[in-house]
Amino acid sequence: MKNKTGSSKLVLLVLLLFCVFVLWFFWPELTRMVGWPEKKVAPERQQKAPKENISKEDRKKLEEILKQK
Repeated sequence: MKNKTGSSKLVLLVLLLFCVFVLWFFWPELTRMVGWPEKKVAPERQQKAPKENISKEDRKKLEEILKQK
């Protein structure tokens, strides 16, 4: 007679791997059904140039300098 413990361990391992795969594959649907909030991926932050407040006089001076060049 063959030892049944080896084959039963193999069956349990295959069953466990199948359950893990099914859980991984259907995880988004399961979380929606349960009502858990989904993690939101943060959008990449765009680097914006800082706004500088320049007085009208300084702006005129800069425009004159640019015109001279």
